[in-house]
Parts: sequence; structure tokens; C-alpha cells
Amino acid sequence: MAELKKCTEQQQEESCTIQCTINLSMLFDSAMQRKGFDQKWEAFLKSDPANQRVYKITGNLLEYRSEQLIPRKTDRRPPLLLVFGNPASHSVASGMFFSFEGQGREHRFWKHILQPAGILDFPVPKGGSIEELNADRRERMFGLDYESPFRKGMQ
Repeated sequence: MAELKKCTEQQQEESCTIQCTINLSMLFDSAMQRKGFDQKWEAFLKSDPANQRVYKITGNLLEYRSEQLIPRKTDRRPPLLLVFGNPASHSVASGMFFSFEGQGREHRFWKHILQPAGILDFPVPKGGSIEELNADRRERMFGLDYESPFRKGMQ
């Protein structure tokens, strides 16, 4: 029996990306619904430059990348899984949750939400690019190299 949706982790141990597929022939009840989807597809792809790097259709399969950061490393801290919905295409393409906002500014999630709430705090390198900041956060998250009463995962 075919599956409606399937997601698999990337093989790279420190990747935040998972590969997902949705079987469109199982998603839509009628040919008319599928036709409506197909008619909107090009406009959707053009709505965000990162969409073309995240989504594609192959036959009846909608293939896309999403985010998941669950370290395999453990320590004595209790685990806490933060679950988010509908990741931004530019964050998925950048390989890090809440990669940036606006014109490449650090996302407020990191400095104005997690850190003041005492959920997660790690030093932010000064003067680096968004790509360097994302790589540093990803490395610290997978390595459990941060201040927090919890061991974090994000999905």
C-alpha cells in the first residue's frame, strides 16, 4: 500500500534537513482538485526565491525538504522537543531553523524569545555572516554546547 506522506532524515549526521514526499494521487479526491493544485504550482514556486530549492514535483510526488534538528548526543539534561509548523522556505534552504528575517537580520526567535526565557543561550559570534551564524548554531545544537536546563531538539 502506498503512503500518503513519508519523511526521511538526511544521511549527514549534523544536517537539519529531512526529505519528504507527498503522494498527490492520494491527496486529492478528484482530478479537478489536482488540476487546481497544478494551476497554482508555478505561482507558488515564484512566490519565494527559496521555494525552487525546497520543492519539486516528480510525476505524482510532491518532494520537499523540511527541518528537523534532534541531536543523537545525550547528556544528563532532560530532553525538550520544540515543535514548529510550516517552516519558512528560506530557513529550510539555509539549513537552520529561524535562519534570518527581513533583509538578512538575525531572527528574533533566537535573541528575543529563547534566550530571555532561559530555554537556550549560547554566545553569538560577532561580525559573522548569517551563514556563519547558522553553522555555529547548528554545530552547538548538535554538540549540546549551550547553556540550558534542557537538551534541545527542534522539529
